[in-house]
Amino acid sequence: MCAGLTPRVASPAELPRRLRALLRGSGEIVIAASPAGSALDLAPDPSLPGPKPAGPGRQRGRAGSVSLPGSAPPAAALDGLPALSLDPETAGQLQAWAGADGAVIVPTSGSTGCPRQVILPVAALRAAAAAAHERLGGPGSWTTALPTHHVAGLMTIVRACLAGRPWRQTAGDLAGLRRPAGDGPHYLSLVPTQLYRALAQPATAAVLAAFDAVLVGGASLDPALRDAALGQGLRVIRTYGMSETAGGVVYDGEPLPGLSVSLRPWPGAGTGGRIAITGPTCFAGYLGQPAASAAVLSPAAAPPAVLDGAFEREAGLSSPDGLSGQPGQPPAAGAVPAAGVSAPAAVCRTFLTSDLGFWDGSRLQVTGRIDDVVQSGGADVDLAALQRQLDAVFGSSQVVAFAVPDLVWGSRIMAATAGPVTADDVADRLGGRIAAAARPRAVIRVEAMPLTSSGKADRRALATLWEEFARGDNR
Repeated sequence: MCAGLTPRVASPAELPRRLRALLRGSGEIVIAASPAGSALDLAPDPSLPGPKPAGPGRQRGRAGSVSLPGSAPPAAALDGLPALSLDPETAGQLQAWAGADGAVIVPTSGSTGCPRQVILPVAALRAAAAAAHERLGGPGSWTTALPTHHVAGLMTIVRACLAGRPWRQTAGDLAGLRRPAGDGPHYLSLVPTQLYRALAQPATAAVLAAFDAVLVGGASLDPALRDAALGQGLRVIRTYGMSETAGGVVYDGEPLPGLSVSLRPWPGAGTGGRIAITGPTCFAGYLGQPAASAAVLSPAAAPPAVLDGAFEREAGLSSPDGLSGQPGQPPAAGAVPAAGVSAPAAVCRTFLTSDLGFWDGSRLQVTGRIDDVVQSGGADVDLAALQRQLDAVFGSSQVVAFAVPDLVWGSRIMAATAGPVTADDVADRLGGRIAAAARPRAVIRVEAMPLTSSGKADRRALATLWEEFARGDNR
């Protein structure tokens, strides 16, 4: 592996500048580290030799390092960034997938299993940013309240950097969020829970309404919450995507320019199916997991020419102030890349997601995950559908559904809340909205809803809490 492609771990404070250097042609592989500086989690891959980690499948090393079978000691740091050393086979695979232009490595959400490390080549980042700006109506400044070591937050940096416009990060509770200033457009990225809480605070909602678009993704957006936001003057866009697609690639049910969505047949999905996404934004593979990568990735036809101009326009990187909080000048339409910077050719791939959906006219509706369906008492229970009903009645993620193993029923449907909601409240207020098999058998109270590092409700953690409670470990 050449020196330029040695993986480097970037802290949240360093990440914006490393991304800008990467997009300017540094050729690095940048690993987006969490605020705590935690090491990468590598899910075991049967195709790899050596011992597999014990427990639930997580393999954790020291901060800023990853240990794989046969790996050498970490290489020397570059510019103060800790380096990552991989075994020769994984290193060669990473180099092939990243290409000469480099890549970013980000984790999946880990909400239903051990996070995988997603390799996003520079061309995929550029394609995703170009497609988003084309749909939104043009490059703009970006503000996020999301962690930047996950793809939704990271892509706000990429978009701002390629546009030569300001980027800002605000607190997750939106405290201190300012009205956008300077030339627009101005874009904001949130998750549904943040939107729900913001609408309860008129002053915060008024600030959100000052943005040209508020992108909401990371979880299902309840239609009632969306309508409430629109009623308060917010220009809300519901996004769908994941780490493997370089963030949201479907806006309000419609694929972004240069991408397509298809549905593969799936048992019990009726007229819908398993969602497959094709386009130049798809990832190259999972780090250290060639078998898992091959199971969900396949080559596809060359990306549509509609994105060619967008690549050129957003390759300019004309403003060095785009990440400083000062207004930068966006590249002129049709601008060629800055000196020494060339937009890498995008590779088009098809990614078979773990999500189910159906077409509502020309718009994609996501209904849940293939692993969201559990059996309880001989009946199939769709936890995603149950969650949508809970969100509609109690508010976004105020009551979270999960399942635990049960010797009699197969799976027992449960719910958790950090608020004053009881099992009787759930039964009474859901009424006839759900089948009897889907009704939560108990509601547990938690001090705070456990979340994954990407901000989603952590069902695995809730199941563990219930098991501890059932054993009496809470005493």
